[in-house]
Amino acid sequence: MRIEVGGPGIKRIFLITVGLLILSLVLPVAVSDRIQRFYLIAQACLSGGALILAVSMALKRKQGIRHITTDLSTNVTLCVVAGVGVQALYTGLPLIPLVFFVGFPYTVFARRRFLFWIPAAVLSVAAAGRYLFLNDPELILWTAVFLLYSAVLGDRMYRDGRRIEHLGSMVKRINSDAREMMGRIGEEGFSESMDRIRGKEAAIAIAIDEDDFLQRLLRWGCRVFNARTGILLIPDEDEPEFFRMRAAVHRGVVILEGLVPANKGFIHITREREGILCVSDASSARKSLSFYPDGTKVGSFLVKIVKDPKWGMDADDGTGSEKIRCVLYFDSETVNTMSLDDITAKRLDEFGSLVLKAMDTAGHLQKLTTEMSSRDAISRYAQGLTQSLKPEIIAGMALDAVMDAVPKCDGAVVMLFDEGLSVVDSKGDLVKKVGSERILRNEPSHTGLLLRRFAELESGEGIGDARGAEIVINGLQAKRSPFFRKGEQLGDIISFAAIPCFMGEGDTTLKAAIAVVSSQENAFGKEELEELRTIAGMMAPALDNAIQHKQVDELSRTDGLTGLLNHRTFQIVLDGKLNHLSRGNFRSVAAIMVDADRFKDVNDTYGHPVGDEVLVELARRLKMGIRKNDAVARYGGEEFAVILDNAGEKEASEIAEKMRHSIRSRPFATTAGKIQVTASFGFSVFTGTDGCVRKELLEQADQALYQAKTGGRDRVVSYMDIETDATEIEPVAGDAITAIQEGRR
Repeated sequence: MRIEVGGPGIKRIFLITVGLLILSLVLPVAVSDRIQRFYLIAQACLSGGALILAVSMALKRKQGIRHITTDLSTNVTLCVVAGVGVQALYTGLPLIPLVFFVGFPYTVFARRRFLFWIPAAVLSVAAAGRYLFLNDPELILWTAVFLLYSAVLGDRMYRDGRRIEHLGSMVKRINSDAREMMGRIGEEGFSESMDRIRGKEAAIAIAIDEDDFLQRLLRWGCRVFNARTGILLIPDEDEPEFFRMRAAVHRGVVILEGLVPANKGFIHITREREGILCVSDASSARKSLSFYPDGTKVGSFLVKIVKDPKWGMDADDGTGSEKIRCVLYFDSETVNTMSLDDITAKRLDEFGSLVLKAMDTAGHLQKLTTEMSSRDAISRYAQGLTQSLKPEIIAGMALDAVMDAVPKCDGAVVMLFDEGLSVVDSKGDLVKKVGSERILRNEPSHTGLLLRRFAELESGEGIGDARGAEIVINGLQAKRSPFFRKGEQLGDIISFAAIPCFMGEGDTTLKAAIAVVSSQENAFGKEELEELRTIAGMMAPALDNAIQHKQVDELSRTDGLTGLLNHRTFQIVLDGKLNHLSRGNFRSVAAIMVDADRFKDVNDTYGHPVGDEVLVELARRLKMGIRKNDAVARYGGEEFAVILDNAGEKEASEIAEKMRHSIRSRPFATTAGKIQVTASFGFSVFTGTDGCVRKELLEQADQALYQAKTGGRDRVVSYMDIETDATEIEPVAGDAITAIQEGRR
């Protein structure tokens, strides 16, 4: 029979095991040593089995290792096992059960006062069993002591629980008020001048106004306590042993910015005085007030430590009610101005509660504002994705959305996939030295690891899904590894996340990646990662659409065989360069016509497929010989055309010679073997003083090409050389051009 962990079968076995343990407490055995030894072994086996079953059920309920001690079944089992220990050890070591049962409820059931009956019932059963069957009444006394202790502790927990419930209701009311306020802001958001603004901006304005609100509270506190200075101190995030100034109100004195130590000075003394301190004559305590410059006179001061009211509500917080939220400080220049009586103490308590409400409300507003800003950023991002078909613009929009939606993000990089990851755009000082070089799969970095994981997924070797390929680091690495590429020199990065951008639903082709860095620890929690995944998920179809559009656009502009510009696009590019020439932006434009020598023989001898291979390699060598802003096109058949801007006779001749030498210097590798190929070149140059007519420029280059073909092939001829000949060649037009093109082969 198969038993599912956490299912009905395992629960039944658990109840039977615990029941047998309880029965062994009720019916203790006092017979021969052999039977007694067997009895104790059986109890030990039952105890171990019950603990294993309880922990298994707790893990099945996904409570995790940290919360096993708060699981009811585990605690019941522990109490019963403890009862077995009491029964076995009480006679020889009576102090052990007392220490255990006095400390056990306080440590395990400190947050569950209604569960005190469990250890009380177990101890009572063990005491009754020993009395009834072994005639041993001594454990009954310890049971009575424990029950009295449990009653006192339970009463304290009951009163503290009522206080927690009251404070919890106050927090819920504050949350409700904050949500209601945010709802009104979203519908009717107005600035102080009553001009209508968007809800998000109004929410941000109110959240920012927290400083002004705290200042008003401190001014009111100064009036209530007749104080000259009022200061609000909160724990510093970077230095836990210090407090920093959150707000201050001062009249006639100078306040210095800086940290105030918590382990010495007036804060330390106030903590020892149960959270409140009044010094009527502060002449001897003046040096401990580090926020005043030398020479400032302080007569008396009043200090109140405001602790976290959520006592015991956070299971992971061992400080409990001792967690300090803020420190209130008020002083006067005159001695004996301030005194501590019941009315003053009550007012300090009320004022501290009011400050906490203000801080909590502002915190809720800021959280809601952040969520609203994230949703607004992602909404704007989604709308903008449909307005562009350029991958680089889409990547930039994704980067903007990341910076707006993830507040803890100090820097971000968006990288597009193209046989590796190419950095498109970045923001933030931490990543300003990332560089634009391509990152490949074999790069020993976290980004390279992302590529390798996706390569495994695409080949079917990867285990898991594409979501598991993402990389998240939320702390300092034990062994420092590059984030992007080997030898990188970036800022002080602590948290790093690389989120892949893919189509999903079985398509694990990587489209792009969003890399986010931060100088903070634990910067990318569940909410931040979900925001990043949302942005990456929206980016994938937009990129796919843009890439497909780009491919279709390139197909319409390029030759399908060679990948060069086609005839139509070449004419458009040439017109554009001639327009620049006519406006004075270029000093010259040159056209080079190229024709493969005896290409018909290649087709006749080896076949057209081999001829296509020759054309592809010829196009590649021509493209390698031009400059960055030049253009090369397949003009028709085995004829090619090149456009050069800002190139005179000398530059055009040098570029043409370079391409000619590149073609003839090495044989072309084909499926039919190596084939020696040459080409003829003819070019013409227009300067800014010439009439910029496309047809005339091409005709002149074509005439020069004809001269190169008839003059022996595999040579470069300039139209200017033809003009300077003794017998000047008249321009050839109409049917003559056709005759030349037919005859040059």
